Amino acid sequence: MLTGRLITLVLIFTISNSQILIYDTENDEIVEKFDCIYYVNDNGEEIPYWQRLNGIQKLDRKRTICENESDKILFQRLIDRDVEPSKFLQWSSSVEIADLYARVFYNYSFLHDDEQEFVCNCTVWGTFGKYCEYKLARENIF
Repeated sequence: MLTGRLITLVLIFTISNSQILIYDTENDEIVEKFDCIYYVNDNGEEIPYWQRLNGIQKLDRKRTICENESDKILFQRLIDRDVEPSKFLQWSSSVEIADLYARVFYNYSFLHDDEQEFVCNCTVWGTFGKYCEYKLARENIF
């Protein structure tokens, strides 16, 4: 079973008839592993993969750009266009970003005029992640 911080699930990315689930992407003071992925095959078997640091370290990734030719879209622009939070998962972004946006979408008082919160729309096939920083090497992986 998925253990640990499943609450921090940040992505559901569908490939063929299977899914890749990514979690633990947020910054933290003490991190041993991050950007955890569970590949779930058609039989429901879960295979974990994650990035590991050399020991326990602080994880502080505050980026201001999106990678792999993806589109950076400010929350304010999305709110102005009335974009639903569920749309984020179709962009191969993260559930944690979708949750943050949902909080703002359903209660505008959480958004300040000077705030620069954004989402990355991973537009290139096979790219995914909080900042679209990951890319599958080829189409038929699983």
